[in-house]
Amino acid sequence: MNVSNSKCSLRSSRGYVTFGLVALFAVGMLALSWSKAELRERQAQTRTEIKQEPLYLPEARYVKLVTLGFDGFASDLLWFNTVNYFGKQYLGKKDYRWLFHMCTLVTKLDPNALHVFEFCGSLLSWIAKQPEKSNIILTKAIEEHPLNWRFYYLRGFNYWYFMEDLERAKQDIARASRVKGAPTFLASLASRLVASTENPNTAVHFLKDLIDNTNDETVQRALGEKLKLAYVSRDAERLESLLAKFEEQSGSKAKSLDDLVSAGLLKFIPKDPFGDQYILDAETGEVHSSKGKRGLSFEGKTARTGILKSEFED
Repeated sequence: MNVSNSKCSLRSSRGYVTFGLVALFAVGMLALSWSKAELRERQAQTRTEIKQEPLYLPEARYVKLVTLGFDGFASDLLWFNTVNYFGKQYLGKKDYRWLFHMCTLVTKLDPNALHVFEFCGSLLSWIAKQPEKSNIILTKAIEEHPLNWRFYYLRGFNYWYFMEDLERAKQDIARASRVKGAPTFLASLASRLVASTENPNTAVHFLKDLIDNTNDETVQRALGEKLKLAYVSRDAERLESLLAKFEEQSGSKAKSLDDLVSAGLLKFIPKDPFGDQYILDAETGEVHSSKGKRGLSFEGKTARTGILKSEFED
């Protein structure tokens, strides 16, 4: 009899717990709806200024009410939406205005998602044209994972390439080199970044590293296009150096890259990353790809103005 009563009591207790969880979930859903309504109202105020598809995202403080402690599970769902959002925009309108918010939300729910920090830190700068916001994400990654050298490395590159803040770039790369397990090349990279502010080889190696460290095909495709431009910059620099040598030896400027072959300075005209040969603009002396791509530009990026040059233009 006592055993029976105990079982009934246990079932009753479980019923109350279940009811309590359902009630909490219902309250959380109401809070989430409130958050969405608030965001809709804000977006409605700006919709007349910017015409685009609205995207309703709750703020992290509201989402945590719904997750009931299952932040990791909620983060995975939001991460799936983030990847889909980026892929859709990359192949479509290229409107990345929500990417930073989505990245912030996912990393706040799951600060141990290292792949999210790297994905967001890379694409916010290279594709979304928001290096400052990329550094916000990477700074949070460093705070959460101070012994991970890659986040210092990524932020340092942002400072060097996108923001031309050479001192901070040097500090971050140097810090990355001191982390246990960091590759040996980082030890000399900091000084080389400052010594050569226009080094396409560094951009080539950096982009190849990003591509090699992701399995996301959309990311590989997006950064692959930037890598092609980096190859154009590197190859154009080499060819223009040979053109200068040709002019020094012959006393006249080359009319085409064929002149380099005739002079024995070049065995053959190399193909550009787009599958055709490089072309010399005889008037400007610049080398570009057959499709008119002139590679990544290193001019005009300053921390003072935040201006980003033509390498971002599609």
